[in-house]
Amino acid sequence: MKFEDILTDAGEDEFGRMCGFAPFPYFQRDIEVVCDEAVTPEYAARSLQWLAEVDEGLIREICQYACYYLQDLLEATSIGELLDEDIQHIQDPLEILRYMEFGTLQIDEPADPD
Repeated sequence: MKFEDILTDAGEDEFGRMCGFAPFPYFQRDIEVVCDEAVTPEYAARSLQWLAEVDEGLIREICQYACYYLQDLLEATSIGELLDEDIQHIQDPLEILRYMEFGTLQIDEPADPD
């Protein structure tokens, strides 16, 4: 297996790390992936598979806490005046994903290579 098999636009960055893009289903878009020098393509593939298969309940719970944070922010500041009106009336916690950005997934060297 090669990094080109799992990452779109795979290549080395200026620090010698493999990087590219991979799909992230909950955001319904590709995210940037950067792999530590010691990461093998197989380990990166397993990490990306785990991410793609994360339980919806866990994602929903994370989103619920993001909604709580947003509500606290809206109540404590005037930032609501700068936000889209729809974000202030989210019903389903997963809706908040439309407003979130996932910058880069950093895959570090595994503590246990097996």
